Amino acid sequence: LVIMNLVNVSNGKSLHVPYRDSKLTFLLQDSLGGNSKTTIIANISPANCNSLETLGTLKFAQRAKFIKNNAIVNEDASGDVLTMRIQIQQLKKEVNQLRSLVNGGTENQEFDFPSVSFPGSPGSFKWEGLQGSFSPLTCGRKKSQNKEFEAALVGAFRREKEKQTAMQSLAAENQAAMQLAKRREDEIKNLKMRLRFREAGIKRLEAVASGKISAEVHLLQEKEEYLKEIEVLHNQVDRNLEVTRFAMENLRLKEEVRRLKNFSEEGEREMMSEQIMILQNKLLEALDWKLMHESESSMEQKRNTGLAGLEDSFLTSSQDPTSSWGSSMSAENEFLRIQAIQNQNEVETVHKKLDSCLKEKEKLQSQIDDLVRDLENEKKRASIMEEEARKNLPLGASDDQMELKTMVDAIAAASEREAEAHETAIVLAKENDELRMKLKVFIEDNKKLIELYDGAVSEVNKAENAQVEKTEVSMRLTDIQNEKDIDSRMTIDSLKHQLQDLHEENEKLMGLYEKAMLERDEFRSRQTNVEVKEECSCSENLDGDQNLKLADHTSQLGKGKDSGTELNVSGLIEESLRVGEDPMEVEENVSNGAEPKMSAVETSEELGMASLKLETAQHRLASAAKALSLFALLEKATMEEDKLSRETEAAEKCILMKEQEVADSKLFSSKIEGQKAIVDHKLLALKSSLSSISLALSNWEQREERARGKWESSSTHVAQKTEELACLQAKKDEVEVAQERAYQSEGELRNKLICLKSKLEEENKKLETEKVLIAIDNNAVVPTQRNWHLGSKATELLMAEELQPTLRLKIKQTREKLNYVVMEIDELKIKSENLETDMETVSKDLSDSLRSVEELEMVFQDLFQQKEVISETRKTMMNEIGNMIVEYQQCVFQLDLKEGELELLGEELQMEMNNLEELKKMRETETQKMAQLLNETRISVSEATSLLSEGDM
Repeated sequence: LVIMNLVNVSNGKSLHVPYRDSKLTFLLQDSLGGNSKTTIIANISPANCNSLETLGTLKFAQRAKFIKNNAIVNEDASGDVLTMRIQIQQLKKEVNQLRSLVNGGTENQEFDFPSVSFPGSPGSFKWEGLQGSFSPLTCGRKKSQNKEFEAALVGAFRREKEKQTAMQSLAAENQAAMQLAKRREDEIKNLKMRLRFREAGIKRLEAVASGKISAEVHLLQEKEEYLKEIEVLHNQVDRNLEVTRFAMENLRLKEEVRRLKNFSEEGEREMMSEQIMILQNKLLEALDWKLMHESESSMEQKRNTGLAGLEDSFLTSSQDPTSSWGSSMSAENEFLRIQAIQNQNEVETVHKKLDSCLKEKEKLQSQIDDLVRDLENEKKRASIMEEEARKNLPLGASDDQMELKTMVDAIAAASEREAEAHETAIVLAKENDELRMKLKVFIEDNKKLIELYDGAVSEVNKAENAQVEKTEVSMRLTDIQNEKDIDSRMTIDSLKHQLQDLHEENEKLMGLYEKAMLERDEFRSRQTNVEVKEECSCSENLDGDQNLKLADHTSQLGKGKDSGTELNVSGLIEESLRVGEDPMEVEENVSNGAEPKMSAVETSEELGMASLKLETAQHRLASAAKALSLFALLEKATMEEDKLSRETEAAEKCILMKEQEVADSKLFSSKIEGQKAIVDHKLLALKSSLSSISLALSNWEQREERARGKWESSSTHVAQKTEELACLQAKKDEVEVAQERAYQSEGELRNKLICLKSKLEEENKKLETEKVLIAIDNNAVVPTQRNWHLGSKATELLMAEELQPTLRLKIKQTREKLNYVVMEIDELKIKSENLETDMETVSKDLSDSLRSVEELEMVFQDLFQQKEVISETRKTMMNEIGNMIVEYQQCVFQLDLKEGELELLGEELQMEMNNLEELKKMRETETQKMAQLLNETRISVSEATSLLSEGDM
């Protein structure tokens, strides 16, 4: 209320400003409505929880911007006493100098030169000195000086006058520029209003397209907006005449400025140079005259030596005038020089002002050209819009077009009433400002929604990027695992190659073993032959045993050859032990059979050699058996390692599948989380917009209530005005009836007065004739008859004389009545005129109130429709919020489900990872065992090959 009252006060209305209603306005009393300039800084917050406080702060700041204070600097114009005295003295000096210039210096000279009186003379005479009337150049110089000073003063006054006219023209130009700027602002406001009309039309078309508003309502609203726009264009056309007038005035001023510039450039310089030359010549003449005066004074002093005392007294009396004259001349010269400098400076300033004026004129001309172009463009646009509107309107809207034409004519006739609707325009402007603020709030809410949506999209993109990074990491891990698998496969292949080499060496060893066995068989055959020769019994026993052992050995060799690399290592070891036992038995047999015969010495030596050979063969066989056992263990280790590698590959594939499932589920869950975040942000935005829309709806309802109240009050006012008009009409009818009666009575009284006047004239004539007749009769009749005749005539005369005052009284009464009737008629006329004026004012007020009622009804309808639109948008937003809540619940359910699936997959993946780790550990142990066995087999094979090579040697 304080700010609105201050705005009204700044617009020219006198209202009481209640500063004490709030603490803020009471504290800012001097700043808001005082003699000061105030800057308000509004601190606001973009948070949704502070939206109401932010809106209130912005409304306060916006309303405070409409306050216009005329800050006036309070200066002490009294000044210092000393400075004022100095200024008074300077002004007195200037006045004296100007007076001396005007009077030519004669009065000062006469005042300065004293009158000298000689004691021997009968009277005193005025002494003028040597520069008095005795000088031949004094009179002419004084006259020329007076003329020159008058010319200088005339030039100075003329220049001052021209400066004043130039300043007035500049002030007028500035005022015209301000008016043009104001007109430009009005045009900008009109353009903004038209833009608002266009935006409202676009919104209505969108509403029609969406089915929120019917086509009839849209056509009516569009018709109203076209009418308003046509009114704005009419105002612009009316202003266009003023623009053309200003353009013509601008051209005229340009021509005048050019003329003044030429005059100042051509004539003013010449005049100033002439004046400066005159002043210089005058100064030279004064100096020459001063020198001549000094020489003449010295010559006079030499000549007049006889009159020393007189000359001394004269010189003492005349020295002061010469010095005063010289000082006055020097002061005049200094003053003229200063005045010339000032004139030169003034000329320069005038030139600068002219240049600045020309620049301002060019700027104003450019602005006027721009305004003219804008006006032409607006006219073209208006014509194009009218054509488009005519084209877009259906064929069935011809009646509407006729109505539009009639309404346009009515608006053109009612354009003069624009000032009366200024208050409603102010109210509408305020409402438009409020709507702008609400639109700004809605736009900010939309921006916040867009920002939230962008944030959600960025979060989703981040989640996708994180998922992509996870997939890349998993791909890298799989690549590393593949590289490890390739390395392990390469190691396995190398081990296989080594195993093949070992198999080849094993085959070589088997060949060497077979050779050794053949040698043993040969050796045993020889031994049997020897034993058969010496001891048959022993030989038979030995032969049987050896045959059994050889048969067993050959069978074992056959088995070894058939099995290849899969030899029975335990059988070979037993065989080697058996082979180791054979020499002992042979030795026992030999020892037992050596006693009977001495020929067995040689055989014993051979048996020792054979035992040695058998021991070496036993060593070879043990080493070969050991190598074969190591080969078997190596094969088992390779088989176990292959099995473990296959199991690890299967486990890795299973882990990869599980990781892929986890990644897919995480991606899906991230998408669901993004959807959840988007839905959450949308819900928040919809809630905030719903709260703002509910506030807007409440504001619209309040505005509707206010508009309804205004409409009802205006309708009651219209009813009162109609009743008042009816009462005035009845009074006027009564006054007219009274006027008719008064006019009738006036006519009757005038006729009666005319009759009475005619009767009085007849009676006067009759009385005069009677008097004449009586006089005649008195002269002609006999005295005896005269008395009788005179008696009858006298009675008649007396009756006539008595009748005259009655007639005069009646005439007087009728005149008084007539005057009263005339006064009554005048009063009735005044009453009727007053009633007519009252009726005109009441009818005008009634028409204005009817128009305001129509406008308020239209405003009420617009508010009602806009409230309906807002309520529909609120309903749609409520439906959208319900759908968003359902979607949010679905997202939460899916997210919980996916989280459970992720937990299960994580547990399974952990189990698979643990299994894979165990398999990798087992595989590493198997590879270590295999490497150890491989080293041992290499050592054993190398030993066996060395032993076999020694046996061959």
